[in-house]
Amino acid sequence: NSNGGNAVDVVTGLPFLATLIAPGNYDVVTPVTTLVAALEQNGLNRDQAETIVSNALGLNAGIQLSSYDPFISNDATSTEYKAAAIKVANILA
Repeated sequence: NSNGGNAVDVVTGLPFLATLIAPGNYDVVTPVTTLVAALEQNGLNRDQAETIVSNALGLNAGIQLSSYDPFISNDATSTEYKAAAIKVANILA
């Protein structure tokens, strides 16, 4: 890609240095999935981790965190997800 594989914060233009992860069978990797993976690494099962993350971030309960791509649409759910992901990313960075 044009940035040599380096992530850049689109708001600040600064390099995004945090490492994002996701559970092994997830189709997406986001700041939100990083929280799920971290909770699993600390002993919670997948359902517990997803419920805690969704509730803590106020996400729509219908979102499948393993596959949800908030950039496919621009509805209220995707806007809420992106806002939550940005907050998490700012903490991780």
